[in-house]
Amino acid sequence: MERLDEKAKIPLRSLIKSRIFKLATLPYIHSMLVLPSLFYILTFYASSPSEDAFNLGWLNLLTGFAFMLARYKMARSCISFVFPWKNFLKYCFSSGLMAITLYLIPIPRRLFLALAATGLGAIIYFTVLWMIDEEMRNLVRLMLKETKTKVGL
Repeated sequence: MERLDEKAKIPLRSLIKSRIFKLATLPYIHSMLVLPSLFYILTFYASSPSEDAFNLGWLNLLTGFAFMLARYKMARSCISFVFPWKNFLKYCFSSGLMAITLYLIPIPRRLFLALAATGLGAIIYFTVLWMIDEEMRNLVRLMLKETKTKVGL
């Protein structure tokens, strides 16, 4: 339990060593890693806007995963809980199939085609999730049931 904020005056040294401070500084550390890396990639390896966006996506994915593990470690030191790794892997699998599909589609040049590709990706994501996740199926059933009662069917 963090007892830092119980006092009226908080010494700077105690604040810096606290878990609250560490958790609040993680986004700044993330930006400190991503922005220079992105600048380097855009300066020396820039080729097209779509490849630059792809590189930014990979950079954010890798650093985001690393910082998620850091938050997980910090949370485990405070309380005991079980991380839902099985569900996490299901969502990653579904996202991966969607990403592969969208990567194989030629880059759309018009807004309508970009929206259609995004819709296709969403359909693939939710369909795969529907097939592999019981919780997703129950959620959709509950949503349909609630919609029917609100509409009056």
